[in-house]
Amino acid sequence: MQQAINAHDIIIFPPFPIRVNDNGLVIGSNKVIKFLPGSVLLLQPSNKSTYNILKISGANNVTLIDPVIQGDRYTHIGKLGEWGNGIGIYSSSNITINQPKISNCWGDGIYLGQLKQNVSGNFNIKIIKAGLVHNRRNGISVISVNGLSLIAPHIYYSDGTPPMDGIDFEPNSSTDELKNIDVINPLTVYNKGAGISIGLKNLYGLIDKQVDITITQPTDSCSSIGFRATATLTRQLNDEIISGTILVKNPHWIKNDVCPLRVNMLDQHILLKLVNPTIVDTLNKKLNKSAAAAYLINSGKINKISQCIITY
Repeated sequence: MQQAINAHDIIIFPPFPIRVNDNGLVIGSNKVIKFLPGSVLLLQPSNKSTYNILKISGANNVTLIDPVIQGDRYTHIGKLGEWGNGIGIYSSSNITINQPKISNCWGDGIYLGQLKQNVSGNFNIKIIKAGLVHNRRNGISVISVNGLSLIAPHIYYSDGTPPMDGIDFEPNSSTDELKNIDVINPLTVYNKGAGISIGLKNLYGLIDKQVDITITQPTDSCSSIGFRATATLTRQLNDEIISGTILVKNPHWIKNDVCPLRVNMLDQHILLKLVNPTIVDTLNKKLNKSAAAAYLINSGKINKISQCIITY
């Protein structure tokens, strides 16, 4: 299979399951790969702490159509590590993934990161209607990207090893970027951590950084936390700052047993704007605007230092 992928620009996977080992399959530049109905990549049981079943690394102009991937979460040999990914995208550009279905990975369903530190991250990534279920760490981890369209992902039951979020924006170092990001109509359900989490502490280093994230109409149901945003200063070296705006429009947070919203952004150059949130409490009661405002304030989960503006 790897030889066929290397040799051809258009590849069609056959309509039946295929087992691959933990070397995975590496996708180079200028490839279109289509999965026919019934086509599934099944990972053989692995003892590795790290793997990518499909890996796009240092590549340009790649399209994946309807990929279906199943990891080895329930057959994994050993207990170490948390980095076995369904699709790993590293320092690549102009990548489109249409309707991926990824389940049971030892780590994340989809991972977007750098090939290595101090190498540019990803650019112009589009992921459409992802279905991500029962992955052990996160549904999607976004480490480094400049230009991401994440359209209508459905992410269920991320659990097993922290942080266990549906979508987790978690840069590893100050060489990463979180810019020009649009998340549209995400649905996150029964994730053990947060439906969506943004943690910025690792962006601190010797230079100022900027973030730009817009999330439109997110719905979370029954994850522990609906939405979380943090920017603690434990990695700050001097006086460097993180600036920019995180905009969340029309969120629906439903029956979150810990809290619908947790904000702990200690860098006042970051503005979090929440527009028209809808809250359904753990008793399945939809709160009106005044009750929702009181609920968010009285829950005590918003650090007063944080630049957080909520409009109803």
